[in-house]
Amino acid sequence: MKMKVKWIALIVFVVLSIIGLIYFLGLGGAIAGLFESLLVFALSNPDKASEYLGSFYKKLRGVNFWFEKKAVEKRLEGVIGFASKKVNSEGVNLLPHGVNIKWVETKDREAFLKNDKIVVCFESSINEARNLARATMLYTSEDLIRESQIFVNRTVMKAACFAVARKMLMVERRLDSLKCLNEEFLQPETTQHPSIEEYLKTMEKLDSEGHLTRVVLNELSEVSTKLLPSLSSPTAEAETVSFMQSMKRLAEKEEGIDIDADLRGQVIDYRIILIARKGVEEPDRYIDYAKRLWKEGVPKIYVLAQGDRIATAIAAVEVIKTLGLYRVDKEWKFTLSDQHHSFNAYTAILFRIQP
Repeated sequence: MKMKVKWIALIVFVVLSIIGLIYFLGLGGAIAGLFESLLVFALSNPDKASEYLGSFYKKLRGVNFWFEKKAVEKRLEGVIGFASKKVNSEGVNLLPHGVNIKWVETKDREAFLKNDKIVVCFESSINEARNLARATMLYTSEDLIRESQIFVNRTVMKAACFAVARKMLMVERRLDSLKCLNEEFLQPETTQHPSIEEYLKTMEKLDSEGHLTRVVLNELSEVSTKLLPSLSSPTAEAETVSFMQSMKRLAEKEEGIDIDADLRGQVIDYRIILIARKGVEEPDRYIDYAKRLWKEGVPKIYVLAQGDRIATAIAAVEVIKTLGLYRVDKEWKFTLSDQHHSFNAYTAILFRIQP
């Protein structure tokens, strides 16, 4: 009943607005004003505009199957586009391209880059939940840290694509598509390659702490900057496995227990400063550690903190910057939620300043 009243109120508002526009601007002016408003909305909210256009096409699907296909296209493009922006807001250009849906008669290439968009190919529009699951998985498989994929261990990369696809489907609570992704795509993969499931568990635990996008995928995405234009690197593939082992230690860390989640490799080279002690404390010990890392030539530091330890982390980072040891490349303050409560978190990425 409340929903019905809401829609009636909205329709009355729209009708009165149109009448008002016609009265003050004339019919031509009113039409121009409406088109201008729609244009501004579409340009400022392209993903939502695509979803609304899909809903419009859906109303006309009984007229011609072309409208059915267009409805599916636009809804999928809108949902995936919106979710990819959410992922990118937590990292550094992790999904660099948009998405286009293309209908094909026979299976050819399932996903490829064209005109700065990832084109995802479909043969059927029968099951929308499955379409969204498949499109999201194909999109992440093609675009997630795209330039670094050839250097990352295949099992690690597959697990990362599943982790991000599941994360994207949860942005708008697409539980039916998530179920389809798990049953039709994930389970067959983990049956053949059980290690995918182990990596996936680690990644999703790290995501609950805010580290999947800001640490794991950020680190993997930068592998290509050190290796291109090479086409492969056995060293990098081995180091991505070692990297995930160190990240597993971070994911499984118990409060009050010190762990080593660092890696000093030929390709992946970083240290983590984990502000993990309870309560507020002086940042001196972390500043001294950063000084030692600078002397050792460590090129990159991640600073991680939660709750009342964030103030200590920020104070330490400010001093490290002032001393000219490391510069802040990226910095996030964000809120996370689990089953019991919400909490604030902080992540900073620092790069060494050369003497």
